[in-house]
Amino acid sequence: MLEILAEDECNDTYGRIRMYQALRLKQPQGVQIPSERTVYRIMEELGISHTPRRKPNGITRADKETRKSDDLLRRNFDADKPLTKCVTDITEVKGKDGKL
Repeated sequence: MLEILAEDECNDTYGRIRMYQALRLKQPQGVQIPSERTVYRIMEELGISHTPRRKPNGITRADKETRKSDDLLRRNFDADKPLTKCVTDITEVKGKDGKL
């Protein structure tokens, strides 16, 4: 495992699944490849386990003080004439400074 990590500088991001796959591809002579769980345990013991940096889910924060919009249609979307009831949903708007 240490040899695989030393091969390339980008290999330091290898987690248990990628390390297991790399070991299976290399298949060192005379070494039986253990299960994926065993590879994870050995990586933990060697101190080479990779913990991914997760990105936060969502870009907005709920503001409790903002006023909620009134439900003018009250889920009644039927209209007598065309274009009298038009609705849309905007989830994000791209702006010059980033997403809103």
